[in-house]
Amino acid sequence: MLKIVAKAKEASLKKRKFDEDCSKETEKDNSIQSKGKGILNFVTKGKGDKTQVAINRMMKKDLKEKVDYQCGLFFYTSVLPFNVVKNPEFEKFCEMVGRYGIGYKPPSYHDMRKKLLKKAVANIDVTL
Repeated sequence: MLKIVAKAKEASLKKRKFDEDCSKETEKDNSIQSKGKGILNFVTKGKGDKTQVAINRMMKKDLKEKVDYQCGLFFYTSVLPFNVVKNPEFEKFCEMVGRYGIGYKPPSYHDMRKKLLKKAVANIDVTL
């Protein structure tokens, strides 16, 4: 029983470390995008993190290529304009799907036409 508990705890620690590494990678990507060199970039800059980030990025490279290809197919088959990618709402959508994780089911045709459209119109009316 102790071995099982120890293995579970070890797996939990590994997952926690992986999640922390992924969040550090995201923070580094965000700091790379900013053009200015503020105090926050100076404080969060670390020396030892570069190796792990590179390993994580290399492991995800193949998966990212597959996801990017599928995203492209979605745009091409739906005849969507490419400037949709520049829309901040598209970026938020991709981020939220990533946070949701495995098992996300997209909204149905009916939900897009009725429920979600009405909700979006109501939110726009409130802001106006």
